[in-house]
Amino acid sequence: MIMVDPRHYAAVLLDATRERGDARSVVDALCVFLQKQKKFYLLPRILKEYETLLRKKGMLPEIKMWSTAALSKALTEKVLAVASAPSHTAVRAIIDPALHGGVRVRYNHALYDLSLRRTLKRLTTHLTGA
Repeated sequence: MIMVDPRHYAAVLLDATRERGDARSVVDALCVFLQKQKKFYLLPRILKEYETLLRKKGMLPEIKMWSTAALSKALTEKVLAVASAPSHTAVRAIIDPALHGGVRVRYNHALYDLSLRRTLKRLTTHLTGA
């Protein structure tokens, strides 16, 4: 029996959807194939890997937000609005006590660092001339 990694299926799924341009028919075909092979249980892992591939290739929008504590829903929505992000944009909140306060936001390969750590580092550099 040949063991196939869900990442392999996800990569094939990505290539097939790019080639055909019709994701629905490709996913339907994958489901039929997995059922015939009695591997339908792999589908959730394959789709998770597929989503990961899409994010890595910049094909799905994602905002990463680092903070020292959980961010409020209102602040998260404000960041989405300011970034003019589509409504289906995934938001990944990361708790990072090393920031000492403030937030860091990454969206579309741009990093906005509004952390206290960054501000203190810039102030130190300015005052010491280094």
